[in-house]
Amino acid sequence: MEEIVRKMLALGRFDHMGVRGAEARASADLGQCIRQAEEQFRSFAELRGVGVSLRLEEPLLAALPPDEAALLVSNLLLNSLQHSGRGSLVTVSGRREGDRVEMVVRDHGEGIDPADLPHVFERFYRGDPSRNRSTGGTGLGLSISKAIVEAANGEIHLASEVGVGTTVTVRLPPAQTGPEATAGEFAASAILPSA
Repeated sequence: MEEIVRKMLALGRFDHMGVRGAEARASADLGQCIRQAEEQFRSFAELRGVGVSLRLEEPLLAALPPDEAALLVSNLLLNSLQHSGRGSLVTVSGRREGDRVEMVVRDHGEGIDPADLPHVFERFYRGDPSRNRSTGGTGLGLSISKAIVEAANGEIHLASEVGVGTTVTVRLPPAQTGPEATAGEFAASAILPSA
């Protein structure tokens, strides 16, 4: 109940906030948030026998408050890990794509039934109850993720195929902090599934 209340309060805050203007946007290092989330869920991934691979372009500064960026990344990575089978791989990539900062979280898990796809961002929607018993959750993670992205004037899209996996793509405005940073090399790392 405490977790549900906390998440509902977060959603309420975003509902009343609306889209922030450029002047109100903070700056978050999305690459750093991704690395921290990977470290946070490393034990969970190993326990489930799921590998995590990161491919990050540096720098990766998004116009998003750091706490919201951390919550967004954590929600999406945890969701992918929860719905991935043993021996599979979750990949998280981040790069500058045109005038946007793009993050893609891809798993090779159970996928989402086409009938459920239009509802995945709805509050408390959890699809197939038999699968949800094994993964837990409140049905609010994707709703919160969408609220965070839309408050930052960004976009979030989800594509999925049953038995193949799910891909979540997030596009955010870049941070406007001084001279625009140029995209650097990719920094890649991976945690392979446990044997």
